[in-house]
Amino acid sequence: MFVLALLVFALFLPPFELLSGDDDASSPAQIADVCDGVSASIPGDIPTVPQNLVAESPLRELEANTEPCGPLDIILNLTTMTQDGENLGFYTHDNGAYRPVVDAVLTSDGTAVEGQLPQLPENVIVMRRTAAALRVEGFLPEGAAIDSAAPPGLLTAVNPVAYSPQVDGALLGVAPAVTGEFQVVPVIRADTEDEVTAAETILGNDVAAQTHIQAITTEITNNGYDGIEID
Repeated sequence: MFVLALLVFALFLPPFELLSGDDDASSPAQIADVCDGVSASIPGDIPTVPQNLVAESPLRELEANTEPCGPLDIILNLTTMTQDGENLGFYTHDNGAYRPVVDAVLTSDGTAVEGQLPQLPENVIVMRRTAAALRVEGFLPEGAAIDSAAPPGLLTAVNPVAYSPQVDGALLGVAPAVTGEFQVVPVIRADTEDEVTAAETILGNDVAAQTHIQAITTEITNNGYDGIEID
């Protein structure tokens, strides 16, 4: 119930829109309210795309005068019009690999996709997944570290238990010192009686709920997380 309610609240976060313009590399990107002075460019070549993905748009390199900035709504034109909206997503390329950011939703005319990015990445591209990809996630207890013997690339995402809810909607916890070739998606967990009471209070109080949403958004933006999981 706690997870469902907060997801519903999150749907009503104020939207901020990044418009891709056309596919001309010189076309400036425009964004309202959140990111100042955004520009987009299309490099001549893109890094090699893995076999289980197909590029459906050019790779756009993004820059902004305000960093970090987000969350923001984004609309990107596709290279070719399509009516197949399955398995589309926004990806970014860093550390030598493509990683998914968020799912992409096909627009009604089939010429573009849209979605909400937690923050402005250095680059973004629309990909279609053509084969099932193995996803391995690992939960880390609070204060624990990843086993140094774990093979690099084994984990798709790491979920360190890092935060707990407070009765006023704030988050208690410290950003986990976890880095590697994986997504970092910290966990908010209500284990104790006080934490459960705080979660129930947030669900029943609009002010506390908005404070909680803002606290989650701030942690994602300031720490560059790939999301936050509410357990």
